[in-house]
Amino acid sequence: MIGGATPASTAVAPTEFGRSFGLDAMRCAAVLLVMQAHGLAMAGLLFGFEPPQASGLGGLFGVDLFFGLSGFLIGRLLFDIAARGAAMRDWMVFLIRRWMRTVPLYALWCAVLALATPMPPEGRRLLLRYAVFAQNLAWPMPASQWFAVSWSLAVEEWFYLLFSAVFLLAAGLIGVRRGGWVAILLFFAVPVALRQRATGFDGYGETVLHVVVTRLDAIAYGVALAALWMDRARLFRHPWLSGGAGVGLIWLFWGPKVAVWLQMSVVPFLNLALVADGIGVCLLLAGLLALKRPPSWLATPMRGLSNMSYALYLTHLTLFDLVMRWGPPNGLGRGGLLAVMFALPWPIAYMSWRWFESPILARRPRQRTMLLAGRAEATASG
Repeated sequence: MIGGATPASTAVAPTEFGRSFGLDAMRCAAVLLVMQAHGLAMAGLLFGFEPPQASGLGGLFGVDLFFGLSGFLIGRLLFDIAARGAAMRDWMVFLIRRWMRTVPLYALWCAVLALATPMPPEGRRLLLRYAVFAQNLAWPMPASQWFAVSWSLAVEEWFYLLFSAVFLLAAGLIGVRRGGWVAILLFFAVPVALRQRATGFDGYGETVLHVVVTRLDAIAYGVALAALWMDRARLFRHPWLSGGAGVGLIWLFWGPKVAVWLQMSVVPFLNLALVADGIGVCLLLAGLLALKRPPSWLATPMRGLSNMSYALYLTHLTLFDLVMRWGPPNGLGRGGLLAVMFALPWPIAYMSWRWFESPILARRPRQRTMLLAGRAEATASG
């Protein structure tokens, strides 16, 4: 589907033939933004201060970066699979490859939580909901917030399953391009419509932000970007302009004026801001795709952090909680608690990537594709 070196294909050449530094940079920024939000919240509890609003918004933005990146990577792959005339086997291989990337570490960490932390009041039956990613399917996360960060993984897993099925069915019926856009628009429209049912700011995070059916569009924006990429859209001919527009759009809704917007109309603003955030993230990604590989002294550690980002995201909050629970009885002061809290996730994430995730990835079945885009998909953090 991708021919010669047009301006658009040149702009994204790094993702065709190897690893894209821009994608690595986006993944690194995403996980660091999430970790700083949770870390400052913990520090606020220890030292008695209120973390700045920008910290929490940064954490939300970090998750949206993950969503947009994931949508772009799987979108390119799905368009390519559909163009080959996808069979049931192709769809199953797609799902198995995604599950082998995301589910093993998730299942392992569920087991760690079950052994190392008190069971939530909901009881062990709650584990069955987590086993099928139903902890927040169309309802809030459990009140205990057991494995709180898993809400976003549930969004991703249901998107992989539902969107791929709708997309490949529509592509088979009305063609790849039209079918793809029908699926994308459907996954835009339904979550946006469901969000309109929110009645107030109280509980918005639990009933909207962290619920699967109201957040599926966050990944669909990334798929839309993949569709434009496949069409060699003009968007990619001016990557710095696209990236700047993305930053401007995000800043418009989450910058210093956010308090004024919120005072005007809370829920309509938040609903609109989620749409703007999804579009802004994808415009930013369009700009980042043009980044050239930097010197190895910068590219190598960023690639390492990118590789560890999934484990860091999935485990860091649990590790923070465990340090807060076990540190004080063992004589750790506030400074020691923070030091251990921020140091512990890194070796855990490295060991996870090196000896757990990588061997599993090496055993995934091969996906029939026309592009080498599968290489970039193989590095997705989920």
